[in-house]
Amino acid sequence: DGESGVLVPPSDPFQLSSALRRVLKEPGLASRLGDEGRRIAMEEFNSERQVAKLMKIYDRVLRAGGASD
Repeated sequence: DGESGVLVPPSDPFQLSSALRRVLKEPGLASRLGDEGRRIAMEEFNSERQVAKLMKIYDRVLRAGGASD
């Protein structure tokens, strides 16, 4: 919370609207959250990393005998 986004309780529109107003009123906060969110997205969700994760899953399934011909 406050690093790459703003957390609010689920099903609480008042808290959500308060958080949105805060981000809109604080350009520095909005910029920081956006920069950090983009950094995390580039690190965690790039194609090389996703392919590596998928290959690990396939490898586990094959080793466990879960593949059928």
